[in-house]
Amino acid sequence: MSFWNTKAFRISAIVVAALLTIFLIIGSIGYSKAGKFIKEFEEDFKRISETDQFKTRITKLKQTNSVLLMMHEVFKFIWILDINKNDKTREKFIEAIKTKDSFKIFECLAELDRNKVVEAMDLSCLLAFDPEKISKLKPKFGFFATIGFLFRKRHPMKDIYKISEKIGIKLKDCEKSALILILFLDILDDKKIEISEFDYDKIKHNFDFSSDTFILNPLKRNDKTYISADFIIYLAEKAATDSEAIIEELKQNLILAIKENMPK
Repeated sequence: MSFWNTKAFRISAIVVAALLTIFLIIGSIGYSKAGKFIKEFEEDFKRISETDQFKTRITKLKQTNSVLLMMHEVFKFIWILDINKNDKTREKFIEAIKTKDSFKIFECLAELDRNKVVEAMDLSCLLAFDPEKISKLKPKFGFFATIGFLFRKRHPMKDIYKISEKIGIKLKDCEKSALILILFLDILDDKKIEISEFDYDKIKHNFDFSSDTFILNPLKRNDKTYISADFIIYLAEKAATDSEAIIEELKQNLILAIKENMPK
């Protein structure tokens, strides 16, 4: 008797057909759910990118391609390093980052004064942020959406959330310890971002350094192409706090806090 006519074959065929049906149902539901997350992200990105504040910040960032994020128990800020292109302190700071000279990083920051901090905030170059907003930026996709993303073209949304997750984890580590965290985001080109991380343990007085490169595919919508710089400003906008108390604290005490926590 031919195998194709046996009971075992019929049972196997039914099982395979059932599994394929289940797989297709899961894939279809997942594809739809993943699409909803992408749509929500794009609507939110569109809303933020159309604000005057976003346009001001993206213009400044595209001139320098450099963003600093710094966190300590007293101060938490994101700084687009474009206060004054001829500012020697700024040039020294970027050089210190490039050469991984942690002491000089603090030295350069300590050379700033309160007027520059206020000026940077007024120019929208400097903003206070809430660590919780970064940590909670990525939504919970769930099982179906996670499967659905496997069937969809790579979207920059996932890359943005990957960056926010990395930053969020570091911020949580910083909150639990005596670390001062410095993240330097260097936009290498339209698709690549290098994040250099400096951790300073003010109890042990030592530094740790690491860096990662992230690739973000451009997002094309309505004859516009958004690139890596746009995504970094989007992250900054999502993390920013409008708390007047926090902003005033940053204006008044940022420089003092930096000087007090300088490496010995």
